[in-house]
Amino acid sequence: MIDMRRVELIDRVVRRVIDTFDNGDWQLLAMYLGNYGTIITGHDRLLRSLYFGDEDYPSCVASVIGQLYSKDPDSLALVEKMLADKSAGDQSHPEGTNGGPMNPTSAASKLDISMAAVMIPFTPQFDDVRNAMARACRENHLTLKAADDVWEESILIDDIMNLIRTACIVIVDFSGKNPNVMYETGVAHALGKEVIPVSQSIDDVPFDVKHHRVLVYENNEAGRESLRKRLASRIRTILDRNDWYIPF
Repeated sequence: MIDMRRVELIDRVVRRVIDTFDNGDWQLLAMYLGNYGTIITGHDRLLRSLYFGDEDYPSCVASVIGQLYSKDPDSLALVEKMLADKSAGDQSHPEGTNGGPMNPTSAASKLDISMAAVMIPFTPQFDDVRNAMARACRENHLTLKAADDVWEESILIDDIMNLIRTACIVIVDFSGKNPNVMYETGVAHALGKEVIPVSQSIDDVPFDVKHHRVLVYENNEAGRESLRKRLASRIRTILDRNDWYIPF
């Protein structure tokens, strides 16, 4: 027997995704879904058909949404939340001088070439890790900031978004598979940021990020010192290849 509630749910989500999602939204969703994200990143037509405006894009969306529902029905709740957040953001987004949305590279979100951001769990066992990362940044004349450094009354998603948008480099620590770090990494990739992934275990790194050179470390004195050295070297490599960097 056909489950009409399931049919109506999938149809509603598919139609809204077709009208609303861009490449960045798909990348965010894939990152947030973890291993299930390969349904998106591994699809041979979805993102390509979106980019070129091909006629088969709607059928690709239907295929992906259907697969996500089959794997985990709750995944569509995440998609609907992203759609709702995107809709609310579009309605409340300030307009630029030409009547359109403000450019994300406006004065409030200009690249800060003296600042790197770190996405890391806010727990005491990561304090020494974060200190090692900060030393690696200082060796390259960068200040390291995390979401709690921009905290005022509460940690708002807008604060985190602006931190990621402004940083010249984003370091992400996947240790423990923290869902917030997963989401923030997706944001960083969607914004085209220079991302350096680190983790205490390669098994904690999402499948579609493992092709990046992950800095694996042990959370002890020797391991953190090794991380500092390798991270400092990686940062230097990134800075040297970007034309926005001004050597000190």
